[in-house]
Amino acid sequence: MFKWRLKKIRKIQNKAIQNNSFILFKKTKFIKPFLLLLPSIIVLLLFTVVPFVYVIVDSFLIQGDSIKITDINVGLKNYEFLLKSDYEFQIALRNTIIYALVALPISLFISIGVSITISNLTKRYWKSFWQSIFFLPYVTSGVAISIAFFYLFADKGIMTKILGLETYSWLTQRSGWNSLIVIILRGVWENLAFQILMLSTALMSINPMLYKASQIDGVSKTRELFAITLPKVKRTLLFLITIGIIGGVKIFPLALFDNNPTQATSYQGQTIMTYIYSMLMANKEQFKHYSTTASVILFILGVFLSFAIRYIVILGYRINIHLGVKRVQYKIKNNKNPYKTNYQI
Repeated sequence: MFKWRLKKIRKIQNKAIQNNSFILFKKTKFIKPFLLLLPSIIVLLLFTVVPFVYVIVDSFLIQGDSIKITDINVGLKNYEFLLKSDYEFQIALRNTIIYALVALPISLFISIGVSITISNLTKRYWKSFWQSIFFLPYVTSGVAISIAFFYLFADKGIMTKILGLETYSWLTQRSGWNSLIVIILRGVWENLAFQILMLSTALMSINPMLYKASQIDGVSKTRELFAITLPKVKRTLLFLITIGIIGGVKIFPLALFDNNPTQATSYQGQTIMTYIYSMLMANKEQFKHYSTTASVILFILGVFLSFAIRYIVILGYRINIHLGVKRVQYKIKNNKNPYKTNYQI
């Protein structure tokens, strides 16, 4: 009876597939899905593709004080000027690269520690509570965060009083690294919220039986971290690294300098984004070409750093797996079981 019923169901399914009655197998005209996608395609073209192409083309245009089209030349002089002669852009490029390479590892290191602590809590409501607490900076405005850090690191601000000093030039030093250090601290604090939420959620989805098995085998906590925890959150880490690098190269700390790009330049706090903003606000036409050139360099820098750091992280995972396999092979090779008996027939 069961086999007869199963055959009948299969016949009905095959007949339905042949008649295209299932929606998955039903053919539709191209025009219908195309019309549904058309608004998104138009918005994408107008606000992403067209501006992107325009910026690339404009970065090769060379123009003096004249606004005549006949006075415009084409070449690589904009790139040569920014990379070789423009001291302000060189400072901006240096600060952007240092911020992207320093702020992200620090914030990820802290986020992993906090996330492991949250995931090890026994009560579920405590996990949700601490996730919500650490997520609060993410819903706070970036301008509000910058203003808070501006007052925190003012010459006579809270941090200066905590250190027992009367005055200290955190954001008003014309040489040195003080401004960049404050920018990095602000970025680390702001990035922690999203990273802790993502990592703690990923850690809580790991099968707890893996940790119980490792405890039975006598595995140390450090080995658990590199053999179980980090490999299981690999995709989340790669996602956070990509997002962190993109956000790092686009750092825009203008609010720390009273929304004045001149102060950011004078106090060694210039980044590529503030440089682009200052060039766009200038009255000279050639400066606008410098801003588009800096935008292209920013794009290339972001893509290069994203792929490079992702490759390094993936390579680290592969090396860890390779070392683990070698370690297992070594233990199997050198294992001497005193209770093992060799039987000969």
